[in-house]
Amino acid sequence: MTKEIFPFGVPDISALAKHIKKEIDENKAPSHLEVLNILARGAGFKNFQHFRASIAPNDAPIMVDKPNQDALKKITKYFDNNLVLMRFPPKESHRELCLWFFWSRIPQNAKFNEIAFSKFLNGLHSFGDAALIRRYLIEYDFVSRSRDGSDYRRIELEIPPTVQAIVNMSKDDIPVKKKRDNAAYING
Repeated sequence: MTKEIFPFGVPDISALAKHIKKEIDENKAPSHLEVLNILARGAGFKNFQHFRASIAPNDAPIMVDKPNQDALKKITKYFDNNLVLMRFPPKESHRELCLWFFWSRIPQNAKFNEIAFSKFLNGLHSFGDAALIRRYLIEYDFVSRSRDGSDYRRIELEIPPTVQAIVNMSKDDIPVKKKRDNAAYING
């Protein structure tokens, strides 16, 4: 998946800042498009489309690859708004994606004993089975373990582009979950 990046510059950043502040004061919660329009107007254009149309052929937009969002969409339903895994996915393909998330949170070159590693993992999930996650991390070769369990370490891996969005997942990626109205279910 590619994304267009447009070069943007203004001769006076102070004037742009004043314009942005004025517009945001008038519109308390501007949408993404409104922010693009605010920036374009601050640079002397009518709106973002006018700015985009004015780009000279030698200033053509730069095409860059965006991280694959498909994998991220598959697993966000398993996480709460604090990036805590609420339940372990039943589908193997979803489990592996969640394991990439766990792997990405393990500090590089950190050495854990079994108790410390379980405690670390407990901060990333809420279903109370760190042993399950430990076993899968080892089985999928995300983590190495000494025979006596005294040494758990993250195995350094090259991150496939398909899971880049998971490795970089933030709270903003988790969709807001609607709370059920139990009265509606009871009353019908």
